[in-house]
Amino acid sequence: MSWSDEYFMERGYRVRHKYARGRGNTRTCELCGCKRKRFSSGWRYRPKGVAEWHPANPPCARRTKETRDE
Repeated sequence: MSWSDEYFMERGYRVRHKYARGRGNTRTCELCGCKRKRFSSGWRYRPKGVAEWHPANPPCARRTKETRDE
C-alpha cells in the first residue's frame, strides 16, 4: 500500500476501483463511474466530469455507511 492509498483511506475513500471483466479497452468503475482506457504506456483514467485522460489513478467513491463493512 502506498502513502497516497493510506491518505485517501483515512479520509473515507475507496482506493481500488471495481472494473467488470470484458472485452474492449474502456472500462467503467461499477462504484464511482471513473473510466479507464488502455494506452501503449499502460492504463489511463478519466474521473467522472473530467475531459482528459490522466495516468494517475484517482481514489474511488467516498464510502457510505452501507459499504463500510465490505
